[in-house]
Amino acid sequence: MTLSYIPLVAITYFFWWIKPKDVMTPSVVDLPDMFLLQKITFESMAVSNAFDNEGRGRQDSLWTIWYLTPRVFEKEAKDKALQATKERSNLRQTKQASRREDEKGERTRQTEEERSIYLPGECTASAKEVIVAYWDPDMYHSRLLWPIICLFGASFGALHLISWNTPFPTLFEQWLWRVAALVSIFSMLIFMQFEKVVLRWGGALTMISLVSPALYLLSRIVMIGGVIAAFRDSDPAVYDTYVVSTYWIHFL
Repeated sequence: MTLSYIPLVAITYFFWWIKPKDVMTPSVVDLPDMFLLQKITFESMAVSNAFDNEGRGRQDSLWTIWYLTPRVFEKEAKDKALQATKERSNLRQTKQASRREDEKGERTRQTEEERSIYLPGECTASAKEVIVAYWDPDMYHSRLLWPIICLFGASFGALHLISWNTPFPTLFEQWLWRVAALVSIFSMLIFMQFEKVVLRWGGALTMISLVSPALYLLSRIVMIGGVIAAFRDSDPAVYDTYVVSTYWIHFL
């Protein structure tokens, strides 16, 4: 089981080779004076404002990890939706203005100028979704990266198959380990085929998208429990005390 962590930790360490330093030290950025519209536009560029001020209730939520994980692609999708809504609104207002231009004259033009100032957040979106998983669209639709990502996703469970013929205290525990390892592979592969998973009923596929991660979690618990249970029948030699200085490892 330990062997399955080694290559994954090595890959993780590679990507974290250059770590942010002094991450706990705040950096104060003084912004120039801005007009109201400029300030609103600037604030709308933030990926999330969940931690701009302390003491908010959602900061103590179990979903805090979603606020701490920057998902720029979600912000881009939201901005595109708001821009499309703005364009439709402006088009509708233009048509209405053209019909009333002869009647209201200058007053109509002034009113339309005031309405043309777009304030982000005016267009309210649908009810807030509880997102379970959301893949980066560029990564998800990549013909090169996505198969590699799926391979890495299944590799963790696949490495447990090395213990396929390892002796267990009982035959039942051996097959329980095998089944759990296979379930962890296929459940993860199925789960990774859904670009976005939300807690909202949308048919049979919704059930599959939610059950697959639950099965993966269950399989991991079964394998961890199997390892702990196997200690009762382990070789007594594992409890022997060895003097490290008698081996060449201490020269490293």
